[in-house]
Amino acid sequence: MTTANFYSLIFSPSVSWDADDCRDSFADSAIFFTACRFFQFTAFGFASADFVLLLPFILFGWISAAAMLHFFAHAAGGRGAVTDLFRLLPFAELPFLFLPAARILSGTLFAAFPGAFALLAVMIYVWSFALKVKVLMFHYRLSSVGALAVFAAPAIVIFTLGAAALFLRAAIALI
Repeated sequence: MTTANFYSLIFSPSVSWDADDCRDSFADSAIFFTACRFFQFTAFGFASADFVLLLPFILFGWISAAAMLHFFAHAAGGRGAVTDLFRLLPFAELPFLFLPAARILSGTLFAAFPGAFALLAVMIYVWSFALKVKVLMFHYRLSSVGALAVFAAPAIVIFTLGAAALFLRAAIALI
């Protein structure tokens, strides 16, 4: 990936995804995803040994998240292949590469402001979320409202199932 492609990936992702065809290699996407998660771990102070132990769960989380997003995107009327989503989704994790730099900046330049890293981290997470919405809009040809609904659907399902479980537990306790 050249510097121009990296710049394009940051500031105009749909153009970069279309022109560079980031969907070429699943292995490249897996390596990029792993690197982004490693930078995220180191920024929050976890040891690299912890990362190695959690790597299978992290990769399973990536696969399950992509599968859930694919299911709900198809339910929302989008059309796209799940394998392409697996390859595109790690590029939405790109902002996490900047978390260690945010940690360093917050400790040196913004040392007088105690919440600097938290603020920078929230900005980076929002940027990553916006890129994930762009991935769904680009790949499944969904509107922005449809892409946001795809992200909200798993949370609504989990909340509903949790509320139903609590209700059934209370109903069984009354019996």
